Amino acid sequence: MVNKTSEKMLGKIKANIFNKDKSLMNKINMWQRIKARVEATKRPWMSVYRDRTGRWRWRLVSINGRIIADSGQGYRNKEDCLYGSALAGKYFE
Repeated sequence: MVNKTSEKMLGKIKANIFNKDKSLMNKINMWQRIKARVEATKRPWMSVYRDRTGRWRWRLVSINGRIIADSGQGYRNKEDCLYGSALAGKYFE
């Protein structure tokens, strides 16, 4: 049986881990959002996002949450990224 003290310690350990590696927390949150969105739509969808360098990228995500295709390059302008994703989306229709 777990007592309250050990539960608090476990909470502090988790908090320290996530505070030290915020990118890990961001990745977990990102995949939870992707999973929820895929479950809601039940069809492949296109995602547009900014990468670490501030460039725009797109990716096509399948029903099971796996990435089918991605931009392979970063775009300076969001409009260029959207145009590239539209071209790729036509290919996958």
